Order: sequence, then C-alpha cells, then structure tokens
Amino acid sequence: MFGYIFYCLFIMNFSDVTCSYCLEHLSMDTELILAHCKKCSNMPRADSSHLYVCFKCKYHQYNSDRMKRHIRTHTGEKPFKCHFCAHSATSKSNLKTHVMVKHQ
Repeated sequence: MFGYIFYCLFIMNFSDVTCSYCLEHLSMDTELILAHCKKCSNMPRADSSHLYVCFKCKYHQYNSDRMKRHIRTHTGEKPFKCHFCAHSATSKSNLKTHVMVKHQ
C-alpha cells in the first residue's frame, strides 16, 4: 500500500499536464503553459480580449500575471516561500497575508 501511495505522489508531483483542447502534453512549467495558453489554435477565442485561454477550463484572461495565478490552481505550484516557516503560497499577496497573520 505504501508503495502505491508513493507512486501516486511521484506521478502527481512530476508528471506533465494535458491541454484539454489539443491534447498536447505540457511540462509543469508555468511559463511554458502560459505560452501554450496564448498560442493554442484549438482553444475557443470569442474575441481579442481572450488573449489567454486556460488549457484546462474555460477561464480566459488578457493579463499574463492573472493567468499565471489561475494556471497554478490546476498545477498546484506554490512558488512563493515563507522565510520564517515551511509555508508556501500561490501568490505574493497570499504569502504577505500569511506573514502578517502568523509571524507578526
């Protein structure tokens, strides 16, 4: 049982993701996923405000930083690390809130 759990955690942490529209396998790199969200020709774009369309759901955004934050909801990436403890966050503002609440 332990081996199976370890295998599942390994696959979850190091596997790629798949675009729901073109079925291309993408690495877990947020910047590469963001580029794909901008260029994938199979993604539905109603107008020019749909500069980025999410690879996994119907979310769309014209701002790259907001799109990166959204992508992290699917990948689970938490790149912002607390300097005081082991906490990590998906955004700088969430980390700032954590530090204010837990460490001051």
